[in-house]
Amino acid sequence: MRACKLVGLSRLMWYYQSKQDDSEVIDKLAKLANSYATHGFDEYYYKIRFKR
Repeated sequence: MRACKLVGLSRLMWYYQSKQDDSEVIDKLAKLANSYATHGFDEYYYKIRFKR
């Protein structure tokens, strides 16, 4: 890929897909959003994702 070479990325980095399952985080975010709509997505995401 010429574009990858131009910006200095390997082709593997371009096609990388995370193997991490975020279904638990998505479920918790949906519950929080329904219960407490006054807070932002970023706040909930940070609390759930990084403080399990």
